[in-house]
Amino acid sequence: MELEEIRKIASKNGGFVKTGQLSELGVDYRGIQKLLKEKELLKIKNGLYKIPGFDLTDEEIIEKLFPDGVLCLQSAMLYHGYTIVPPLSWNIAVDKDTSKSRFKMEYPFVKPYFTEKDQLMVGAEKVSVGKARLYVYNKERMICDFLKFENKLDRTVYNQAIRRYIEDTDKNPERLYEYAQIRRIYKKAKDVLGVWI
Repeated sequence: MELEEIRKIASKNGGFVKTGQLSELGVDYRGIQKLLKEKELLKIKNGLYKIPGFDLTDEEIIEKLFPDGVLCLQSAMLYHGYTIVPPLSWNIAVDKDTSKSRFKMEYPFVKPYFTEKDQLMVGAEKVSVGKARLYVYNKERMICDFLKFENKLDRTVYNQAIRRYIEDTDKNPERLYEYAQIRRIYKKAKDVLGVWI
């Protein structure tokens, strides 16, 4: 009976159930551990579980957990077709005041990039990614972030992103320089891309 109630709650929440909801059903810590051991619950992160049988994609989990986040850098590269290799972790831009504990999760792997609140949604567009609706940076904002975080990124990936943007027939240099001003990397954008675009 308890399992049936858990499934009802999860089905209303897209396959997820929280510790508080389990408590309301009388499931304590030991009960949760038992359900995990029996594979009736799958842990996403502290306080959040998924019910087997709900085939949630990574994108759907990201949509549920980070509705305020924006796919950036390598995750945006994948969306824009600049690479066919999925990154090892989801790159997500979030408000710099976001609690770091939100990212302590077992699956999917998420790498946050903390951004100033007034710049977070610059160049963000809500799009369909698989079965989910997520924010992703457009190409120009994505390239600005590659320039801004160059020293923290894999050199091969960085070079590929810059090269693919230069070759892209659908790029918008004016918008790129507008975003570069906002991100305070205008000179760098001109130095790196000026002669090519």
